[in-house]
Amino acid sequence: MQPDFIIQEDAASVLLKTRWMACYTLRDSYPGHASRCFESLDQRRRGQIIAIFSRSDHEPSEQDITAAYNKILAQEIEDSVQTAIEEWGGDRATVEVEIAKTIHELFDVFGENPRPVIQESTEGDSGKGQPDLPF
Repeated sequence: MQPDFIIQEDAASVLLKTRWMACYTLRDSYPGHASRCFESLDQRRRGQIIAIFSRSDHEPSEQDITAAYNKILAQEIEDSVQTAIEEWGGDRATVEVEIAKTIHELFDVFGENPRPVIQESTEGDSGKGQPDLPF
């Protein structure tokens, strides 16, 4: 596999990236941090994709690369969700609701606002830059 391969994002990639950004924003709501962090991990993800296909005798297709990329993003999201559950002491359903709220606020998924809304602060009484969650 060539190290300069291109990752062709599909609709699932876009949704996974959105969800990834929302998970990150639950921990750090400063504007721009989520996208910079996401981009900073691109080289690591590329390395993971190379490792996945290095065991194969055939050159992966664009669809194979995209599927591997999406799976890597999904695992990163799952790790974030599990970390939130452990750190905040709640359940998955509550974390999922917070992720959904954050996606709506950051990306206006229903087109109700003329421009994306960035939370001024998600810091609650905990003082850790986290929203006050109901658990």
